[in-house]
Amino acid sequence: MGALANIAELRHHYGLARQATEAMIVIEAYKALRDRAPYPPDQVVKHLDGKFAFIIFDAKTYTLFIARVNSDHKWVTFCSFLLYLDS
Repeated sequence: MGALANIAELRHHYGLARQATEAMIVIEAYKALRDRAPYPPDQVVKHLDGKFAFIIFDAKTYTLFIARVNSDHKWVTFCSFLLYLDS
């Protein structure tokens, strides 16, 4: 299990309600940066403080985004894949 340490700051930054969960915050961060492209994928995790990992499938862009970060940001791993689906 991972956790975000700066939930209140992120809720404020993305204009989310106090009831917004960690999952909702991560998705909003991803969507905000996706919609303001071109941003490198590491910008999505740059402002997230904590120890966590997540996978997002973006059905709008057919992109798979995977990230993991340790609590002191000694390592950050991320990758983004564009999926080509055969009709």
